Amino acid sequence: MFSVAILVVVLSAAGAAEQSDAVPNWIWAAEHQPGHVPQVTCYFRKTMSLPPLSRATLSIVADDWFEVYVNGSNAVRGTASDQIQTYDVSRFIRVGENVIAVKVSNREGQTAGLAG
Repeated sequence: MFSVAILVVVLSAAGAAEQSDAVPNWIWAAEHQPGHVPQVTCYFRKTMSLPPLSRATLSIVADDWFEVYVNGSNAVRGTASDQIQTYDVSRFIRVGENVIAVKVSNREGQTAGLAG
């Protein structure tokens, strides 16, 4: 069975003074070589400073399993999907520093990745 853990995380903010046009890069834990990822859980974290927002959404797709924490609160969790899912995370976002943390588990197969 071929299993790919793919996670795309995009935080978009309505009302922000600037929005990023950055292109996501695929990443995974440095100690795991592409195509040789064991059944393992990896953690990723990004801190960002945000102005006042009217709305914030998080778009994500993953295989095998993920949890997203925004400022310490479990905002989103899910399992394998081949469609990008978008969630309103406005209630978790605050003015100033925000921390987005993602827990990703490769439960099957030997390939995994994260883009965001």
